[in-house]
Amino acid sequence: MKIKKPKISKRSIIIAAILILLLGIPTAYLVSIRNQEESGAWYNSSWLYRRSISVGNPGSTLTNEDVLIEVDTATLVTASKLQADCDDLRFIDSDDSTPLAYWVEGGCNTSTTHIWVQIPTLNSGGETIYMYYGNTSATNSEQTWTGKFYLMKNSACDSGWTTESNSGGDFYQKFPKPSSSYGTTGGSTTHNHGNYNLTTSVVSSGANTNTSGTNNISIGHSHNFTLVTEDNTSVLPPYLDMIFCSNNDLVLKQYTIAEFTSTVSASFTRFSALDTLLPRGNSTYGGTSTATTHTHNTTTVTSGVPSATGTNATGAVNIPSSTHTHNAAASATTAGSQVPPTLTTIFGQANNDLMAPTGTIVMSNATPPLGWTRFSSLDGYYPTGGSTYGNAGGVSSHTHNLPALSFTATSDYVLGGTANPKLSLPSATHTHSTSQSATTSVNNEPPYISTLFIQKKTSQTVTVNNEEVDNQAPNQPSDLYTEGAPNPTGVIDLTPEFSAVFSDPDTANTGTYYEIEVNTNNTFTGTVMWDTTQTATGPITNGARSSDFSYAGTALTENGVTYYWRIRFWDNNGAVSNWSTTANFTMNTSNVAPDAPSVPYAEGVTNPATVTDLTPEFSAVFTDSNAPDTGAYYEIEVNTNNTFTGTVMWDTTQTATGPITNGARSSDFSYAGTALTRDGTTYYWRIKFWDNNGAVSNWSATQQFTMDTNVAPNAPTSPLAETATNPVKVSDI
Repeated sequence: MKIKKPKISKRSIIIAAILILLLGIPTAYLVSIRNQEESGAWYNSSWLYRRSISVGNPGSTLTNEDVLIEVDTATLVTASKLQADCDDLRFIDSDDSTPLAYWVEGGCNTSTTHIWVQIPTLNSGGETIYMYYGNTSATNSEQTWTGKFYLMKNSACDSGWTTESNSGGDFYQKFPKPSSSYGTTGGSTTHNHGNYNLTTSVVSSGANTNTSGTNNISIGHSHNFTLVTEDNTSVLPPYLDMIFCSNNDLVLKQYTIAEFTSTVSASFTRFSALDTLLPRGNSTYGGTSTATTHTHNTTTVTSGVPSATGTNATGAVNIPSSTHTHNAAASATTAGSQVPPTLTTIFGQANNDLMAPTGTIVMSNATPPLGWTRFSSLDGYYPTGGSTYGNAGGVSSHTHNLPALSFTATSDYVLGGTANPKLSLPSATHTHSTSQSATTSVNNEPPYISTLFIQKKTSQTVTVNNEEVDNQAPNQPSDLYTEGAPNPTGVIDLTPEFSAVFSDPDTANTGTYYEIEVNTNNTFTGTVMWDTTQTATGPITNGARSSDFSYAGTALTENGVTYYWRIRFWDNNGAVSNWSTTANFTMNTSNVAPDAPSVPYAEGVTNPATVTDLTPEFSAVFTDSNAPDTGAYYEIEVNTNNTFTGTVMWDTTQTATGPITNGARSSDFSYAGTALTRDGTTYYWRIKFWDNNGAVSNWSATQQFTMDTNVAPNAPTSPLAETATNPVKVSDI
């Protein structure tokens, strides 16, 4: 017989789909929540605190973007949340796992510490990164930078800063010259333009006249000479002596001077003392010069011998002297510029201590790893002060015009022989001259040291959010008890109880799980007798002892065998402690437990009904079938209910006592629980003992005592004997 398949309606399919969708929604929600929890995971539990940092980016995706974080580290240091040197700062990317490169510009342990962080990919719309701190053992992890910041002052350098412009310092009587590298020196305070071999003008003068007639002879000649220039004046540009200070961290101290390309930032005053002047390093402030040009003087000049000689008619010789010279007086060159190429910048002086604002230009010997860029616009210029940025001036080199010289008159003819004694001496005095000519070119650079000029970058907007605290792991469990005692040697219970004290740095946390391991070896590499794995327990109050956890492992059956155990706890937020130290217990099943305590007394009697002492004493007789045993511990419970399910008034827990002889009564144990009142209330109590081998008795029979409402009379006062107080002569016998 063919079985007919049931027909599924479209309505059934729709209902089924809706059910699947409804079931799927909670699942998807749980997955979403799980993902959110995972995205909030803590980078490293060694860091106790973190803050999320919102970084904006209104434009397109940026690569390796430096962003500036400003943090009040002083408050964190004062609260012992951050190392005083900021070494435990860490910055983590948006995945909360990838460390980011960072560099502390300066100001650790101040209210405005500046820290640069580089984000490999800053997506359009922004990112959230994290700042972690609170690890006392962390070492410095910021980007390495061994450079220095150099700033000028018109007063002494501050404490912690090094003066660089004293004698022997890099900037002593030197001008900072913007460059791509640091430390090259050059330039000079004086110079010359060398010596010049020149020739005078050509002259012809005088005439020869003899008896046979007139014969005018022109004998043209010139003279060579050397013109020497002398360095008799300074060629320094206009300058103002400043004090240069250096530091590895940048906090602009009050009165330090930085540079800007626009109006000086708030908290600065324009330093107009440098207007039109170049800063020069020196040990004191204020030395100055305003000269912009200079000249050179020349020495007195004596010419060389003439350049030509000649004769007149045959037999009548008048020849020019080949030895005569001329003199020209010393004189000065024309003026030449002594100002190197300059570019005006706006110098600003800090009104108080502050961090460098965005756009600040300072000097350095190396570009910092993050947050700063070399300001190359000054390359090839020397900075000079001005009210606006960018006005160029000066020249890289200069020349002078040599002076026009006039040589003094002298005779250049002598009587040239005796053949014609009637020859007359012609008039032969004359002068030479020179016109102006230019010297060679000389560099205008004053004594300098090449220096990097660097500018602080502009950061994307950054918001540092509220502090978050990590859930710290519980402390290592302490005070381990087996059968209510530490490391007992006479355990007779084949299912002993274990307990320990739970404590957690987070005071609100409680213990919610435990794990106990019992092993035959103290390194836990022997036989595993018991491993509870992670097991739930009722909440353990922070600082309190756990409940007893009963052994449930492989049977403990051998006398004299020592077992080793340890425990760890989980808190209510899932953090787990380290294992406890190793405890041990030794089995002794031949050690019989003490008898239940007998003849319990409250205030020295059994079940008293008229107790007036608000701290009554309790005792009982200790007996043990092992004759040598003594009582070593006791526990007393006092309760408002005879089943001990009411209000716990007092529980001593396991408390040591002096040895109680077998068969003897213990000492009195004074009540120290919740206050008792004389109102007729009946309380119930019991006691148990441990022997010196760790075996514990059963509880004694339940006892009781009733607080008496009838308060005892006060002690009598004013006693009299023979109607007198302390009489000394009593005759009545």
